Amino acid sequence: MGSSSGAVGRLVLSWRTAWNSAARASRSRNVKIPLIGLTLAVVCLAGFTTACSTLGPADGTVTGHLYGVGGPATVTAPPSPRPWPGTVTVTGSGVQFNIRVGADGAYSVRVGPGKYTVTGHSPLYGNGTYLCQAAGMVTVASRHTAKADVLCQMS
Repeated sequence: MGSSSGAVGRLVLSWRTAWNSAARASRSRNVKIPLIGLTLAVVCLAGFTTACSTLGPADGTVTGHLYGVGGPATVTAPPSPRPWPGTVTVTGSGVQFNIRVGADGAYSVRVGPGKYTVTGHSPLYGNGTYLCQAAGMVTVASRHTAKADVLCQMS
């Protein structure tokens, strides 16, 4: 019985050693997975930051007015251009700004350097469903202001 208990003892010790080794391996794998995830997150964030920084800082400005133009002049509607309330949308490469415009028709938005399309809508023009447009694309340089009046062309 003494020899069998020694064998059982060695078997238990051998099993415990194997179990502890497996547990250590499991723990070290658990640590490696979050470290790998953290490393990937840092790499992705670095790539995202680099991609965003190529757009340049928003140190330029697009400014202008939303105007109703054309149509008959009446007592309540002075000759064109008439400032209108509504929304102006400035769209560039991967960015879009929607600016609410008050009764004075004026808008201004800070943007990064680049080319932008400027459009708008006014509740006074087709109940806000018709598209108003600037004459063409506007180019903004760093630390400069570009003007783009948005015209809602009345017949």
